[in-house]
Amino acid sequence: MKNLPLGIQHFDQLISRGAIYVDKTPLICEMLNQYQAVFLARPRRFGKSLLLSTIAQLFAGRKDLFQGLWAENNWDWNRVHPVIHFYMDLTGFQDLGLNLGLMQHLDGIASKDGLTLSAETPGLRLKELIEKLHEKYGKRVVMLVDEYDKPIVDVLTQPEQAEENRKILGDFYGVLKPIGDKLEFLMLTGISKFSQVSVFSKLNQLEDISLVSHCSTLLGYTETELTQYFDDYLARARQELGYESDAFAAQIKHWYNGYSWDAKNLVYNPVSFMRFLRDRRFSNYWFATATPGFLIEQLRQRAFYNIDELEVSEEVFESYTLQNLDVRVLLFQTGYLTIKSILRHNTYVLGYPNYEVESSLTRHLMSAVGHLDSTVPGPTVFRLREAFYQNDLEKAISIINTLFENIPGTLNRKKVEADYHAMLYLVFKYMGLEADAEVPGLRGRSDAVLKTPSHVYVIEFKLDQSARAALDYLREKGYAEKHRYDGRPVLLLGINFSRKKRVVDDWVVEGL
Repeated sequence: MKNLPLGIQHFDQLISRGAIYVDKTPLICEMLNQYQAVFLARPRRFGKSLLLSTIAQLFAGRKDLFQGLWAENNWDWNRVHPVIHFYMDLTGFQDLGLNLGLMQHLDGIASKDGLTLSAETPGLRLKELIEKLHEKYGKRVVMLVDEYDKPIVDVLTQPEQAEENRKILGDFYGVLKPIGDKLEFLMLTGISKFSQVSVFSKLNQLEDISLVSHCSTLLGYTETELTQYFDDYLARARQELGYESDAFAAQIKHWYNGYSWDAKNLVYNPVSFMRFLRDRRFSNYWFATATPGFLIEQLRQRAFYNIDELEVSEEVFESYTLQNLDVRVLLFQTGYLTIKSILRHNTYVLGYPNYEVESSLTRHLMSAVGHLDSTVPGPTVFRLREAFYQNDLEKAISIINTLFENIPGTLNRKKVEADYHAMLYLVFKYMGLEADAEVPGLRGRSDAVLKTPSHVYVIEFKLDQSARAALDYLREKGYAEKHRYDGRPVLLLGINFSRKKRVVDDWVVEGL
């Protein structure tokens, strides 16, 4: 079997090492023939660097690298142009500062062609480099920018620094429009489309192809590509894990498929899928590559926990600024949500792409709300699930107390109650049981409905009151009536939290 291309971001290295390359050259060549300047947003670890590297080798005329691929006989190999492959991550902006980092990186690129740059600002130095390459080779220049927004994304927790970097990048990219006649092709990739960065306001020939349907599978693996390129690896994993074919395919899809940018074509996360093939173990791979501390804090501050099935207008994607970070768009652009469907009037329905993302994000949210180490919630919640499956409510309440004991009781009452409600909702979601928060009833909304194979629990939480008050409230509002004919016994569970004791100090359960 060929090697898995894990950790390889350069096309020439991938080919020379005999690694698997999922042939995206039909889509790439179509894009290069149809567009002159494009922007593509995708989450981290989705193959953006490899895509740009492949484009660079096409324009370098390296036909030898494309043997057996679609482009070998379909690309115009006379279309050779000087290439500026700009890796924003290699600027060293974290240590040098963005201005100096940009200029030094440009100097390094120029030196490979025997050029010397003297302009005093990053933007003017970029303009100088393009003009000198154009003059030296007598051909238009290809410019590829990898992670254009990294200097902003990396400092979102530092608003002043993020704003300063935004202005610098605006001036840097802003020079590209006046010299557009010297550019053969321009492509920027990144995670987020910050509308105030001047590349999107000044460089108006830049077309955003992030949600264009025929570009939706440029990155990620389709179902067809899985079996076409990884069949031997899949067969080995299935045999080792002891799955039947259909169950195995369903499990892989459940864990790693589900990303879509047009609500039609679905792709697998390439890093997660390949790590699964390597380790032959279903696990969270993509989320583990970086803990999204900033995102988790944004969700916690806004008490934004019921994340699935969110509706947003198309305009939201175009008005994304540092001063107005819409958390729904942030979740989408960073890969925690994907497009599930597109309704009338270009309204997008966003939801979790797969189990890997949903379970991991839920666990990190539980840790943040409950002030727990991120390793704690998982095993504890699975013990809670077993308690509910056994209808052992005494044990369930005891386990719930271990999850809540770290929530500070000194917070104001409203904050504490909100944290308790959020924590229980997240716990139920993580358990994988059928659970809803703020469930509609006949005359209002109960706090939660939890369904196990044997019972339906309609639950109401109170803070510093009594479990009986919670139960009476459930009966008064008739929240359980909609479940009367479910077929399973319906139990009303009233729970009271003591802010002083930071535990469940009273609970009562009765049948409907």
